[in-house]
Amino acid sequence: MLSVDPAAVEEVSGIGTVVARTEDDPMYENTILVLENMLIDVGASGGDEALEIARGRLEQRGW
Repeated sequence: MLSVDPAAVEEVSGIGTVVARTEDDPMYENTILVLENMLIDVGASGGDEALEIARGRLEQRGW
């Protein structure tokens, strides 16, 4: 089974307010993948601005 490091999820969720979170566990090439999806509000007024803010905040954290 492959899943994301819980510390990484916590770090990424810190870039804004988590509005929604889902988890899925599909099978891929005989391996279970655990996918965690988050919708995070970074306080932007539009998609392009949100992407820029998220990118900047992730870069500040070394991503």
